[in-house]
Amino acid sequence: MVLFGTIASVGVLLLLISALFGGHHIGHDHDFHGHEGGHDHELHHGDASHHLDEHAPSPFSTQVISLFLVGFGAAGVIASNGGFGTIGSCALGVLAGLCTGALGFRFIKFLWGQQASSTVSTEDLVGKSGTVITTIPFSGIGEISLTVK
Repeated sequence: MVLFGTIASVGVLLLLISALFGGHHIGHDHDFHGHEGGHDHELHHGDASHHLDEHAPSPFSTQVISLFLVGFGAAGVIASNGGFGTIGSCALGVLAGLCTGALGFRFIKFLWGQQASSTVSTEDLVGKSGTVITTIPFSGIGEISLTVK
């Protein structure tokens, strides 16, 4: 019973650390690229599509693993106090941990889907019509107006 309680406590502690310090980036690499002059920009359909789910929640995120540990430990404590043996307590703990983790993941994924952004990607521009505001001279720059979202 003490082991199950310890596992649940570790899960709660990890969940609190994750919530306070943004544990959603633990174990993820970040690349930072510098910019050089002389950019050539072209619009191709699908340029930004690979960025859409790049940082989407993972079922193996710190939060989901923490929720699994909390569910496993809590169910293990309850089962062992209810007279189940070690094997039965572990089995119920795994089942409860999987359910807790899955429900937590679905909730995190739901919250992720509710995010909004004012960022305009090249994919958003494909097929849109714009209005020339300032005449664009040959080999020069001008100004256009385009409503995207």
